[in-house]
Amino acid sequence: MEIRLIIALILPVLSLSGCGDFQHVPQARSAAYYSATGSGTNTSATGQQILTIARSLLGTPYKYGGTTPAGFDCSGFTSYVFQNAGIILPRSAAAQHQISRPVNASALSVGDLLFFRIDKKKISHVAIYAGDNKFIHAPSSGKKVSFGSLDNPYWQAHWIGNGRVF
Repeated sequence: MEIRLIIALILPVLSLSGCGDFQHVPQARSAAYYSATGSGTNTSATGQQILTIARSLLGTPYKYGGTTPAGFDCSGFTSYVFQNAGIILPRSAAAQHQISRPVNASALSVGDLLFFRIDKKKISHVAIYAGDNKFIHAPSSGKKVSFGSLDNPYWQAHWIGNGRVF
């Protein structure tokens, strides 16, 4: 009985291994569940709603594992924004990538998700497309929710894909 308690206390701590990996999904859910949360089409009203919510959080501090306006990590930020638009996303950047429908860069719409591979091994960063090659994200420790640009060579080098969930 004590071993189960120890495991139950240690396991959540071990899952805190970066922006894209912090898991906070209350139960296992299939990709079909997440896909069903949206309308299946990207409507400007939904994209604009997502962008409005994201913009309202500009300046919020980065907080490792953060999921509230007290502080966000990247996937905590996207999860929070989409939840407030009525769309449930999984908690990690990698899981958000997995359940989203791929979108070509030429077809990006406001509210789409942008995925980045920072450590070259896995998807480790996610942002919300804001139009005009700009995005809103929770960048990293010591920074705040802010705009970034796909024209920036750093983000260009790490950008690996896009996804739509509504």
